[in-house]
Amino acid sequence: MREGLKCFGVRIKKSATVDETYRGLRERAVNITPSDINISLNDEHKNQVYAAIVDMPIGEKIVTLVCFFDGTTSLYFSNGGGILGGGRKHEIIQKAAGDFLFSSGQAIPFMQKASDYPLPTSKNSMVYLKCGEGTYTTQFNMAESQNEKYKAFLNFLIQRVINAFRESHEL
Repeated sequence: MREGLKCFGVRIKKSATVDETYRGLRERAVNITPSDINISLNDEHKNQVYAAIVDMPIGEKIVTLVCFFDGTTSLYFSNGGGILGGGRKHEIIQKAAGDFLFSSGQAIPFMQKASDYPLPTSKNSMVYLKCGEGTYTTQFNMAESQNEKYKAFLNFLIQRVINAFRESHEL
């Protein structure tokens, strides 16, 4: 008998809790700095997004998409495991993640400055964009149509990265 629900083609067990490895990977992602990934942002590029963290609730579990400017793109699963380094292995993932990072800065003027990084507590996904000016956040339900254009735009970019994982057969 199959237990749990399917997330991006991966079965997640109902009994799983937030895994310590997941917490560690996510903690590293939300605290990453430009120097950690060997980039430097000058004043001209202060709104360039160098890291994006997207926490997506799937039932009682969370899947976190992480994209870094150095090409690292991964999915972490809150019950353990994940797909690490997809952007380094597959050009299609690297391109979608790069487009996400290059384009998502357009949404920053509509987002709130983040001081902490809570996990989702509802059906809303949490989006964190890190740039030279700081970290910005918004939340929305990815399954519903978005009334605010910037949320629809972010959702489109996020879905392109997830679809790239599918097309690369990583999911």
